[in-house]
Amino acid sequence: MGFVEDGIAWFEEQRLLYFATPATYVPVEGDFIEINVTVASPQTVGGEKPGVKELKHIQEFIVNENGLRAKPTPGDVIIFNGIKYEVANAEGMPCYERLTTQGASLLLIRTVRKAEQ
Repeated sequence: MGFVEDGIAWFEEQRLLYFATPATYVPVEGDFIEINVTVASPQTVGGEKPGVKELKHIQEFIVNENGLRAKPTPGDVIIFNGIKYEVANAEGMPCYERLTTQGASLLLIRTVRKAEQ
């Protein structure tokens, strides 16, 4: 392994040891998967409509792509701490971005918190 690959492997090891939390990934089609996620800072965004304030609670998760069976798609759900987050193209951004190109393939997945049901 080269220097970059060693660094990526070390980062993934540290992420799993200290910053990863179990979650459940539920694709639109197929069975659920138990995964480890690293939670990014949540964002609340929204605009004003006459008499109504719409807010979206955007949560980003870092996930090792190797743990998923397919690429994230809008409509998939991540259940984290009992709360459902729907994978979405939030605020004009794609639903996921690749964070690394070598070694462990980390994805930043964008979600919107689903309304209480």
